[in-house]
Amino acid sequence: MKKVLLSLLVVLLLGGCFSQDNEVEEIPEEEVVTNYTFSKDGQRYALRIPFTQSRLRINHERRAIYKEDTFEITKQLQTMSSNYFPVDQYFISEGTVINETLYTNLLRYESDTNTNGLNPKANQEYETVGGRKVEQPVILIDLFEMNYYESNATDAKLSGISIALAINKSVTTQDGISDSLSEQDMITYSENAARKLVSIIRQLPNMSQVPIFIGLYSLEKADSNLSGGFVSSAYFKSTSGQFEQAKQQWMMIPSTAASRLFPEFMTEFEIVKRAVNDFIPEEQVGFVGKVRVINNEIHYLQLSVNLQGKTYLEVQGVIQYVKELMQQRFEQFEFEILCEIKAGKDIVGVIKQKGNDVTVIYW
Repeated sequence: MKKVLLSLLVVLLLGGCFSQDNEVEEIPEEEVVTNYTFSKDGQRYALRIPFTQSRLRINHERRAIYKEDTFEITKQLQTMSSNYFPVDQYFISEGTVINETLYTNLLRYESDTNTNGLNPKANQEYETVGGRKVEQPVILIDLFEMNYYESNATDAKLSGISIALAINKSVTTQDGISDSLSEQDMITYSENAARKLVSIIRQLPNMSQVPIFIGLYSLEKADSNLSGGFVSSAYFKSTSGQFEQAKQQWMMIPSTAASRLFPEFMTEFEIVKRAVNDFIPEEQVGFVGKVRVINNEIHYLQLSVNLQGKTYLEVQGVIQYVKELMQQRFEQFEFEILCEIKAGKDIVGVIKQKGNDVTVIYW
């Protein structure tokens, strides 16, 4: 077989060598892609091309923030920023305003030798939720920046930036005891740090009038299986901005908390779960999920159906049945739903639903 393929390759090469038309075909200029758009409910931007990687990308990994949080931070930051930088009017790129030196100094403690530090000064003491004292905790763990342009031209001027500050509420006392800061103390400190950050950015070249959106993202405890969420944000058109607090979090389903907050939805969820478990009596089918909750309202549901799948028809049957159940039981809810069907570790199907609009992808 290899000899046959080799012979065909030689013929093709020789055919190219003796072609009467020796000119290389050029791609017409109008066919060259200048930007890519990826969207979800209209909340994603056209990327500036050529795409430039952030110089801080390695720094984010070194700070040991979970990949799920890194993606959630930058994904949700885009969604929130679209209120000020409309997706149909702006191109987006990785941040370039905050360089590596400034980034490092910002995330260090404030001191006489590092006035740009956003973390507490020496001797600043806080009381934990458990009533313990902790001195000079690390509150701001990381910083993410995105830039917005009104044109994809190479000489386009920066039209806006958005920044997410990743906040750490988990602390360790001097006695080695794990505890956490109160949510309000953490938010109050971080809002003041964000105002200081805006003042620092305003002193950079050509940044005195560029609009800035800042979101504060609260990380969950290290032992949590869930991503964190944004808890406060503000838009600075010049030097002043008003922070607006909002509780954004992920919640496992089924769970006691979800049943208490969303009894109507959880009733429908349990009906679907029982039906899926009964579809193949001899097969153990798992059906779990998580919801993104903002101010005690579900905004997004992510489901996972797990089975072994002895045959493809079993897999196909489960996908079709889950789709029908979702249409019957979840059509009344307005939030978006994404359901992954897995056979072992492999994803074998995806169902996406919003209202009565359902899309199914079979592997």
